[in-house]
Amino acid sequence: MKSIFRVFAFFVVLAVVVDCKLPQTGWGGVEGVVTDEELDSPVFSVAVSYGDSSVLTDMQGLYRFDSIPSGYQGIKFRKDGYKDTVVFVDVPIGGLAQCSAQLRLIRTGWAVGGIDSNFGTILVTDDGGRSWLRQGSSKMIPETKLTHVCAYSDRICWVAGEPDKLRGKTTLLLTEDGGVTWNSRGTSIQADGEPVVIGAMCALGPKSCIVAARDTSLLYITTNSGTSWKNLRISGMVKSYSAISSMDGVNIWCGGSTYDGGAGIDYSCDGGTSWEFISVPASAVSGMITDIAVIDEEMLVVCAQGSSPLAISRDKGKSWNSAGGSSISSSLYSIHVHDENVWWVSGDGGQFFYTTNAADSFANIFPKSESSASAISAFSFLKNGKSGAVVVTDASGVSSRIYYTDDSGMLWEEASIPYAFELLDVDFVGGSN
Repeated sequence: MKSIFRVFAFFVVLAVVVDCKLPQTGWGGVEGVVTDEELDSPVFSVAVSYGDSSVLTDMQGLYRFDSIPSGYQGIKFRKDGYKDTVVFVDVPIGGLAQCSAQLRLIRTGWAVGGIDSNFGTILVTDDGGRSWLRQGSSKMIPETKLTHVCAYSDRICWVAGEPDKLRGKTTLLLTEDGGVTWNSRGTSIQADGEPVVIGAMCALGPKSCIVAARDTSLLYITTNSGTSWKNLRISGMVKSYSAISSMDGVNIWCGGSTYDGGAGIDYSCDGGTSWEFISVPASAVSGMITDIAVIDEEMLVVCAQGSSPLAISRDKGKSWNSAGGSSISSSLYSIHVHDENVWWVSGDGGQFFYTTNAADSFANIFPKSESSASAISAFSFLKNGKSGAVVVTDASGVSSRIYYTDDSGMLWEEASIPYAFELLDVDFVGGSN
């Protein structure tokens, strides 16, 4: 009886195989536009990914992605400063599916500064700079002035400061939970057994960060969230580092002042394995480089502390041209570039300029409520190119205000902060640091 049943089952299965068509497989493509959810404006340089392959959106937010397996597929959209988004689409064989996405801006940022209540100041915002709250405690944060902040995501942020003399440590803090806890990560960063002064830093990935010493010409990198650090380079040309920038975590630009008093950049095209020195001629910029902005694979903008404070290279540093003309009269300290045309720069004497034509002309956007004796400590803009915050410190140097904007800096409103702290740096997720 069992044998008869097996024979019968065989013919049933055979009938099913004969009568049913197997699913067809092939290749197709997707195309669409990526926009900002709030502004409904196109977002450029978004990485549109399937598996290990990706393409970038153009200036109009458009993309096309060929050679994707047919069927129901998930397409990932990612850009620093925005929430990652996945859109599912049915890809037809030999055809194109429409797959557009709206990205949600991350409005998280941090500001850092001087000592108050026996520990360094860290403030956080989740609303684009309108309101700020203090984080940390004396158990987490040393009693030292905090000078640099680099926000990688709404969870991950690095903070550096003056050396912790009480413990003999380089001051470098990391949060991986949005600032609920801050942990020391600078213990192993030393030069001849002594802590170093960090002049610049840049997060290259979720666990990777590069820091530069201002006083020893040393570069350090971590790939494990600061558990250990590798000494990347002792520069023979750059005497003091004051700026680091990287658009992709692979091409790294570290700038500062050279041993002969000029401006120079150490550049790596392979994540820090090898380096070359790039001299920035005095005819283009004078004095120490204070900030670097990388616009694309070829275009760089640097600002400097000197009489010629702004310069542009359109060939990866091979040649340089001075920019800004008579609009900018003295030293610049910070620069933020939204795209090849839209920039902000700030510096001495209340200089805070905005250009929409690649520095052909500038508008002064210094907050009108502030006096000329006030100085800009730092500023940062979100990835939408509209929202941002600026730190303005009074003539005493110990009391700072934060102003926020949602129209590129043409109009400023005073932010809510819990106390008039001394603030020295600010950065939003996807911002300039």
